[in-house]
Amino acid sequence: MPPELPVRWCAGPEVPLEDAVRFENLYDLAVWPAGARLYVGNDFGVTHLAAAVGTPVVALFGPTDPAIWGPRGERVSIMATAKPGEPTESLPLEAVWAAARESMG
Repeated sequence: MPPELPVRWCAGPEVPLEDAVRFENLYDLAVWPAGARLYVGNDFGVTHLAAAVGTPVVALFGPTDPAIWGPRGERVSIMATAKPGEPTESLPLEAVWAAARESMG
């Protein structure tokens, strides 16, 4: 079992996620992952922002092709499902945790 780490969730204004961090503007949204030790996210704009500001990123891909849509950067690790089109939930949690540990150094 992975050790407990502080986790912060980011969500849009319409997403019912308790205690989620929400931003009014793109600048504040881009600054937020810049201070993170690690960002884990799916094929979503914030994942690309985190990579762009140099934060270590573990990007999770299921239905979309990471060769086309994956974030770029030296500190980006991409995990994709075994079969194209599978949901990201099918990625093994232990493999995601291992990628996160490796990305944190």
